[in-house]
Amino acid sequence: MISKALLAVSSLACLFSFCAFSQNRSVKRLDIEVVLNKDGSADFTQYWEVTSNTVTEWFYPILLSDNMIVSDLRVEEDSVAFSMVDDWKVERSLEEKKGLCGVVEKGKNNVELCWGFGDYGEHSWKVTFHVIGLVQSYDDYDGFRFRFISRNLAGDREFTSVSITTSDFGPINPGNTKIRTEGFVGDAEVLTDGSILAIPDGYLEGREELILVCRFNKGIFAPDMSRHELFYPMHENLVKDSSSGKILKFILLFIPILVAIFWMIFNGTILGRKYSKRMYGHRKIDARWPDIPLDGNIAAITEVYKNGWRFGAENSEDTLVGAYFMKWILEKAIRIFVDPEKSTRLIMLFTGVAPDFENDPERVLFECALEAAGPDMMMTCKDFENWTSKHRQDYLKWPDSVSDAAQAWLKDRKILETHNRATTQGRQETIGVIALKNYLTDFVDDECSYLDDNSHWKEYIIFSQLMGLSERLVEKLRAVSPPRFESFAEERGMNSEMFAAMVSAIRSMSTKVFMSPFDRKFLNHRSCDGC
Repeated sequence: MISKALLAVSSLACLFSFCAFSQNRSVKRLDIEVVLNKDGSADFTQYWEVTSNTVTEWFYPILLSDNMIVSDLRVEEDSVAFSMVDDWKVERSLEEKKGLCGVVEKGKNNVELCWGFGDYGEHSWKVTFHVIGLVQSYDDYDGFRFRFISRNLAGDREFTSVSITTSDFGPINPGNTKIRTEGFVGDAEVLTDGSILAIPDGYLEGREELILVCRFNKGIFAPDMSRHELFYPMHENLVKDSSSGKILKFILLFIPILVAIFWMIFNGTILGRKYSKRMYGHRKIDARWPDIPLDGNIAAITEVYKNGWRFGAENSEDTLVGAYFMKWILEKAIRIFVDPEKSTRLIMLFTGVAPDFENDPERVLFECALEAAGPDMMMTCKDFENWTSKHRQDYLKWPDSVSDAAQAWLKDRKILETHNRATTQGRQETIGVIALKNYLTDFVDDECSYLDDNSHWKEYIIFSQLMGLSERLVEKLRAVSPPRFESFAEERGMNSEMFAAMVSAIRSMSTKVFMSPFDRKFLNHRSCDGC
């Protein structure tokens, strides 16, 4: 039973794996044809040419705006239609997914269209689906901003294109339609035949995505969905500055910028105002409370914390990998045990329990860990560090994908306006990040001897990993609540001493995975021997 479960977990290593950059998985061609209807809905037709020798399924992620709906998914290969299922399960085997397709709800405004690979090798699929509410009515224009191709979609895409036309209600033209591209290098234009064509220059690299922002004059469409706001700005009338104008502007700005920098340093170091008012509403935050902020979303908490400092975060994304590993361990997706050949070394065993991923980057990290573990599904911290060294160039792109996912989550909930500015109501939630940090800091610094809410120990340990407090928090919990902490550790297959060693090892590993092999070699940092 365990071996079957482990094999099921290994099948998770699909489209978004970092190894998508290798020849085992590639998109030779992806052509997307979209027909816009009068009511603002759209009919998508995709033509895929792919090669893979590793995955059991293919999926296409879609980030929807409010009220948009995806329906009528159909997949066919060689004119043979796939069967639609309502309960798509990642754990199914290659054979079990053959000829099947389905839609997975990943959360609010986030879905994945999935279909089985069937067998390894080359495949050509035709995929169609209907999107309700693509074009919506705004106060000034009708339009949409839509991600047609996500980043890391099987690594570099050799050829991709997006073609958009209208049904028979009337054509669009350069006079009534404006278009802007985001996320890639290439061209997109409104053609005189009433269509829009977007084609990247050469390969669409794995870190790139294809987003189009289309704006239409009123009267072309009669959208079923409306928004009482102005349309996404197009900046169509920007005029490039001349070289002399740029030099003059630089000179005029240099002196006040220099003065502002000195004032910010004085204000932050001498007066102690270190937090961003745009993010939290305050530059000094004395609040402290035990509530878990931002629904415990690790990526969102990291993004707020990272962008909420006036002079840069005290901790970088180096702590983020450890937070996800800690989450998997505490949720029993990974079991920790002592290496029988070396008592000071800990082994991580993937148990077959699939974590509840909060976003695609978390799944990517989990799949990378699975690959680093190998067929026996076991690895040490050192094994994962070595794996990241071998895949360094691809792995360094991962933090950006986490940041993008966090920004989407925060903006969707109206918490952030920009990457470092919270909305007025959002500041009531972002300030909770610092308030909880202050609360836990007081606890580990002996300002208080107990935690008000012992039921949130799991969240506190994950949160403290993000804030660089994890080892001190665990040691304090062991000191003030020995029986309770021993029970907490035993529920996860460890005693309190092993749990503390695990926390130290994970923190050390998380710090090292983004380092160059040279820097890692000379790092003199406390960690468990041989982990």
